[in-house]
Amino acid sequence: NFYDLSNRGIQFLLKEGFSAFIKKSIFYLKRKKSDNFEINIPEFEKKWHPLEFKQFNNIDASIIIPVHNKSIYTFNCLKSLLKLETNKNFEVIVIDDASTDDTSKMIKMIKGVKYFRFSKNQGFIEACNKGAELSKGKYLIFLNNDTIVTEKWLDEILKPFEEKDSNTGLVGSKLIFPDGKLQEAGGIIFNDGSAWNFGKWDNPDEPEYNYLREVDYCSGASIAIPKFLFEEIDGFDKTFCPAYYEDTDLAMEVRKRGYKVIYNPFSVLFHFEGITCGKDTNSGVKKYQEINKEKFLEKWKNELEKYHFPPDTPIYIAKDRNVKGRIMIIDHYVPTPDMDSGSLRLFTIINIIKELGWKVIFWPDNLAKMEPYVSDLQRIGVEVYYGVRNFENDLNRFGKYLDAIYLLRPHIAPKYVEIIKKIIPDVKLIYDTVDLHFVREARRARIEKKKELIKKAKSLKNTELYLSNTCDKVVVLTKEEEKILNRFGIDRKKIVLIPNIHELQERENGFEDREGLMFIGGFVHPPNVDAMLWFNKDIFPLILNSIPDIKLYIVGSNPSDEIKKLSSENVEVLGYVKDVSPIFKKVKVFVSPLRYGAGLKGKIGQSLSFGLPVVTTSIGAEGFVNFINDKEEVPFLIADNEKEFAQKVVELYTNKELWERLSNAGRKFIEKYFSKNAIKPQIETLLNSIK
Repeated sequence: NFYDLSNRGIQFLLKEGFSAFIKKSIFYLKRKKSDNFEINIPEFEKKWHPLEFKQFNNIDASIIIPVHNKSIYTFNCLKSLLKLETNKNFEVIVIDDASTDDTSKMIKMIKGVKYFRFSKNQGFIEACNKGAELSKGKYLIFLNNDTIVTEKWLDEILKPFEEKDSNTGLVGSKLIFPDGKLQEAGGIIFNDGSAWNFGKWDNPDEPEYNYLREVDYCSGASIAIPKFLFEEIDGFDKTFCPAYYEDTDLAMEVRKRGYKVIYNPFSVLFHFEGITCGKDTNSGVKKYQEINKEKFLEKWKNELEKYHFPPDTPIYIAKDRNVKGRIMIIDHYVPTPDMDSGSLRLFTIINIIKELGWKVIFWPDNLAKMEPYVSDLQRIGVEVYYGVRNFENDLNRFGKYLDAIYLLRPHIAPKYVEIIKKIIPDVKLIYDTVDLHFVREARRARIEKKKELIKKAKSLKNTELYLSNTCDKVVVLTKEEEKILNRFGIDRKKIVLIPNIHELQERENGFEDREGLMFIGGFVHPPNVDAMLWFNKDIFPLILNSIPDIKLYIVGSNPSDEIKKLSSENVEVLGYVKDVSPIFKKVKVFVSPLRYGAGLKGKIGQSLSFGLPVVTTSIGAEGFVNFINDKEEVPFLIADNEKEFAQKVVELYTNKELWERLSNAGRKFIEKYFSKNAIKPQIETLLNSIK
C-alpha cells in the first residue's frame, strides 16, 4: 500500500524499477500513522529552565508567538530562537491566550521576552493582532509555539523582502514534521475555496519543494509580512475568529494590494501540527476549519473564479502562480557564473526568462548538486533537478506541461533530442551553440597540426548541423556564426542572436592609480591555456624590455600545472578568485591573446564593462567587431603577431589619452549592445515565438 495509494505505488514500480521502489517504500513506511508524533529533534527538551534574550533598540523583526497551554512546546520554540545565526535585531512577543497550565510561570523565568496575557480565551486571530499592536519591528513574523526553528530560519524568511526591486508582501517557510517528512512547501487555494498543503508527507529534499516561488498562500505557522502592510490590511480578519483560513485570507489581501506571496524553502522549521487545536474537524477550535472555508469562499468568490485553478488541476501546474510559459534548460552542469563566461551568460539568460514571467526547470546532465550554484538557481525561482533521477520518467511526469526545451552544447544535446521527440513530440526545441565548436576545433587543428583535431572538428560539424536542422530555433552569440550556419543551409529565420550579457561596473580608479596586466579564463578551456603559454613565451618578454617592473595577474579556475609554472617575479597565477571586481579595478590593461576559439569572448566583454581597456587578437575580437558601425570607435586594440601585440600593450599602458578614450568607448559599447536592457527584448521575442 505504497504512499497510501496502491495504484500510484504500482505505477512507480513499473516506471522507476524495483530498487527505487524499495527505497521509496522504506521512506514512507517510516512515517508514523499514530497521532502521537515521535519527538526525535535534538533540540527538544522535556523540561524547561531559564533562558535569556538580548534587548535591542532598533528592531528589524518582531517574532509574535500566540500560545494556549502546551508550555513545553513554547519553551522549546523559544530555546530554538536563541540558536539563530543572525545579525538581525529581533524581539520576541509571547501572547498568552488565557493558558491554564504553567505557561505564565515558565515565561517569568525567561528574560527579554515581551509577554502579554489575555484573562479570557480570545483565539488565535485576536492573539496575533494583539502581538502586532505591541510590536516595534519593521517586519512581523507570526510563529506557532509548537515549532522549532533552524539556525537560518530568520534571515531566510526576511531575505525576499530585501532583494533589489522586491515586490514581496508575504513570505512563508518550509514546514517539516518532527519525523522528517514534509508538511508543507507552500499552499494551494483552488477556486472552490479548498486548500492544499503542497508536498505533505513527501521527502522535503525533493527538487520540486526547494526553489523560491510565488504561491497562493503559506500556512500561518511561520509567515513574515512588513508591519506597514499588515496595518494597512488591518490585521487578520476577525471574520475568521477564532482561527483557520486567516492565513489564506491574509495572502489574498496581500495580493489584492499588488504584492507577491513567496514560499522560501531556505527558511526551515519543524512543526508539531495539531498540538494546540487537535485534528478533529468536528469538535473544538478545529471545527472552524470547515466553517471558515465557507466564509472565505463567500468573501473571495470572484477572485477565486478568475485567478485560481479548479480542484482537478494537476498539482504540478497548480503549485506555481503567474506562469506565462514553462521551459526546461539542459546543460552539462548548473551554471558556475563566477568561474566561466559561458555560465555567466546562461545564468543571466535564466534571470531574464524568469523576469519575463516564465517558469524555468533546469536539468544538469551530471545531476550533481553543486553548491552554492544549485541554491543560487533555486533562490531566483528555478526548479533544479539533481541526485538519482531518470530523465525519461521525469519527462513523462511533467513534460506535457512544457512549452519549450532549451539545449546547449553538441556533446550534451544529441542524447536528449530523441527522448524528447518520443515523449513530447510537439514541444519546441531551442539549441544554443554557446559557440560553434567545429569552428573552434578547426582553428585549433591548424595551430597544433594534429590530425585527430581535424577529425574531431568534422564530427562536431556534423553534430552541430544536425542539431541546428532538428531544433525549431538556433541561438548564436555572434553575427559571424549566423553567417556560417546560413552558408550551411540553416534558415536565417530560425537563428536568434543572443550574445554575452554584461552590466556596467563601477570604474573607481583612473589611469594613474592602476598598475599591471590581467588575463582571466577557466583553464579547462584549451584556448585559454594556449593563450597564456604563447603570451608568456613570446610576448611578455618583449613587454618587459620596455617596462621591466610590470606584473601580469593570471586569474581563472582549474589552472593546469603548466600554467602554475608560469609564476615568477613578474607573473602571479591567482587561480580561482570568487570576486574578481577588485582586480579589474586595479590593473591597467587586459590582455586576451587568443590564437583560436569561436563565438563571443566573455572575458573581453567583462573587461570592457569595467572600463578596462583591452589588447586582443582578431580571434578575440571577431564576435564584437560586427556590432561596431562606421561612426563608432573600436573599443580595443587588435594585434596578431608577437611584436605588434607587445607594442600595443606598451602603448596602451603608457598613453593616458589613449587609455581614457578606449575606457570610455568600451563602456558605451557594452551598454549599447550587450547590457541586460539591450538583450532582454531579443529573449522576449524568442519566447513569444515558441509559446
